[in-house]
Amino acid sequence: SLSSQSSSINKLSQMNHDRSDLFLDLLSTKYSNNTKLLLGELECSFFLFIIGESYEAFEQWKKLIILLSSCEKATETNSEFFVEFTDLLVVQLQIIPEDFFATSLSNDNFLKYSIKDFYEIISQCSTNSVLVKKSKNIQNIME
Repeated sequence: SLSSQSSSINKLSQMNHDRSDLFLDLLSTKYSNNTKLLLGELECSFFLFIIGESYEAFEQWKKLIILLSSCEKATETNSEFFVEFTDLLVVQLQIIPEDFFATSLSNDNFLKYSIKDFYEIISQCSTNSVLVKKSKNIQNIME
């Protein structure tokens, strides 16, 4: 029916904007609801990319950054995780070689767009003052 199609389209549109449901599903199915495992994968894929020059690791890191930077609802329900994610991202941004943003790997600066989206979500939606402050630090690093 038309109303069920419309409902499906609205849900799909919401999922593309706010990927909190995808984050929570991934967290439960792949990481047994252990946020430390997810952060560990983010960290491992980053270092395999930087040190091992692994394109597959870069792609995994990139997918995780894009996902985690677009979780509007989850920043409230899992704010401690996002504080830890922000801390890890600050360290990673300080390690990335300066020429990273000039290479084809960065695909039109996906990282800049992701950080911008994340900062906007946090500054508009978060009630966690620590998370707001830390997201501002990331935004400052990217400028």
